[in-house]
Formats: sequence, structure tokens, C-alpha cells
Amino acid sequence: MAYKKPLPASVVAALAQRATPFLAPKYDKALQQKFWPHVYNELPGTGTNTDRLQVITGTDSLPVAVQISGTITEKTPQKDGDLHLAFTPDDAAFPINKSPGEQPLEAEIIYAGRVTQTDAEKAQIGYKNPILITQLKKGTRIQIAGPLIFDRAHGVLSTGNNVGYGLEIHPIAALTVLPAGAAPPSTTPRRSTRASG
Repeated sequence: MAYKKPLPASVVAALAQRATPFLAPKYDKALQQKFWPHVYNELPGTGTNTDRLQVITGTDSLPVAVQISGTITEKTPQKDGDLHLAFTPDDAAFPINKSPGEQPLEAEIIYAGRVTQTDAEKAQIGYKNPILITQLKKGTRIQIAGPLIFDRAHGVLSTGNNVGYGLEIHPIAALTVLPAGAAPPSTTPRRSTRASG
């Protein structure tokens, strides 16, 4: 399957700007060193296609994390071992998918389950999922950290340069289950203090 075209640079820049208040540099090192090298189709030599995920926050080689809270609306195990979480963010300022009938955002825990897709096995080597998934169900409120990406395998750019579908937090590099009924964590915009390099 051929991937769809990457998002135009102007769309990526606008999405990255909207995501800036949510940057969470304390997760960047773990994301880049522990999680990103094991993302299926981003490790050179895995699968028949590469560059499936277009990074919005950071670069393709050094993604950076955002942190957001919200509610799980659906969870679906995948053949590549990932657990897909359909997710509605608490903060309306965070970029979301705009197509009617689509979930606002998808968040993925990599290798959370058994891998039955052969070409996803190589990226799993040396990785063990550290994120507990037993409490995750429809209606669970969570706070997650990971990079904002556009998945070119099924992403859609709709009218007005809005992303119809394909925006994801992938991979999730940190997850905290929030108490039911708890107020959302502070949504006060934060300025990035991440040093370059």
C-alpha cells in the first residue's frame, strides 16, 4: 500500500504552533531513546514502506512530546501489537481531526498486545511495553504524553487545510489514569523551554 502525500509545510507549521503550549520536554529523552526506535515503519528496514508517520512536533528523527488529558471513547487492539485509543482531549485548543464521524484524536500504545502482523515483528525486538493497560476502557480519563503525528497510511487533508483524519499521539510515551470526575489538569498555556540540540 502506498502512503498518501505528506501534509504541506504550511499545515504542519500551523499545527505545530497550536501544539506549542502543550510541549512537555521532560518526556523527550524517553520518547526518543526508548519508544521511537521501535515504532513500526519508522525503524529502517521494517516493513515495505517507511516514513509512514509525519512528525508534527519535532522532526522525523527527533520527535518531541506534548502532554494532554482527555477521555477514551474506544479502544481497539491491532495486528501490529499496538493498542489504539480513540481519544477526546479536554482542551479544545489542541489540534484534532475535523472529519464528521471520526474520532477527534487517536493515541497509540505500541506493542501493548500480541503481534500477528509479520512485518511488525522486527521493530519490537528489544522492546517491552512499560505502560499498564488493564484500567483502560471507554470512559476512562487519562493524561498522555507523546509526539503529535500525521499517519500517512490513512490520513486525510480536508477542505480549508484542516486534517480530516490522521492526527495521532503516536507513540504514547507516558500515561496516567485520572480519577473519575476529576477536573481537567491546568490548561494554562505553557511556553516551551526546550533547548535546541
